[in-house]
Amino acid sequence: MSQSQGSHSEDVTVLKDLVCRFCAAPIPGLTINGKPPAATNYSKCLRQCHHCEVGASNTTQLGAETWVFKNPLKNVPVEAREGALETLRNALNRTSKLLKFGFFPTSEDAVTWVIFSHLLRTQKLVSTLQSCGLAAVSREKIVPSMLLWGSAASGTEADTALAEQLKSVCLGLDRDPGKLSEPDVVIDLGELGLIFIEVKLRSGNEFKDRTYEGWESYLSADALPWNTDRVRESRCYELARNWRILNALSNGRPATLVNLAPATLFEGKDAAQVKIFKGALNGPLNARFESVSWADFLQVSLADAPEWYSRFCQERKISK
Repeated sequence: MSQSQGSHSEDVTVLKDLVCRFCAAPIPGLTINGKPPAATNYSKCLRQCHHCEVGASNTTQLGAETWVFKNPLKNVPVEAREGALETLRNALNRTSKLLKFGFFPTSEDAVTWVIFSHLLRTQKLVSTLQSCGLAAVSREKIVPSMLLWGSAASGTEADTALAEQLKSVCLGLDRDPGKLSEPDVVIDLGELGLIFIEVKLRSGNEFKDRTYEGWESYLSADALPWNTDRVRESRCYELARNWRILNALSNGRPATLVNLAPATLFEGKDAAQVKIFKGALNGPLNARFESVSWADFLQVSLADAPEWYSRFCQERKISK
């Protein structure tokens, strides 16, 4: 029995012809026996552009491909590549992080690196935070320290010290050095406080059932004045983990946990769960949780941005 293109059977899968997303070269399709493997890296992509060294995921649905770069750094503009490898390799939880960095257009880490490294280099990080109400306006010049995934973003002495403090807190909670939590972005503004940013691009927040055993590492009524039953009810495990670590690391200073995501994440069922989480915090007066859309967050940095930065934001669908 013949198979139409894009169809499946127990014996045959047809992967259609493609055009390279990056150079428009033709990429021939193929027919294989059985189900194609998951395209977890470039070598497992059955359709490849050898000129660009990029492969398409093994989906039969045209337009639904994820592109996987052989060199993950090619997933970000040339102007943003300096320092990326070192930061990724020093992440608290580095398992497969470098590989996933090369997935276009789905990599949250690639977007996190480009946006926040650019803000730090151009000295627009503090003004961006202030424009969103995430940091108080100060007459003093603020020199921020920043970690990405627990790794010192610029390698300064202050960044390195902050990374060691975070690792110490995480070890006290997670206890397994091989499975440490890693807040996406940690920004230390000195007396203005500490900010954790949980970044979302195409995936939603991580939810866990209230019976999930991992809750026990973070939910302690003695450690924080939060309603632990309501936190479990919210199922917002990832946010709860960040809130616990943030408050331990802030040591009484102003502390802000930010859920940075497309505006659509703050609608529907997920938004209802996050609302339960926020209502359960009952934290210190100087600790808060905020949801911020990418469009609002990027307004300041896009005002006079270089062309490559604006184009990147448009391609990843995080700007208006």
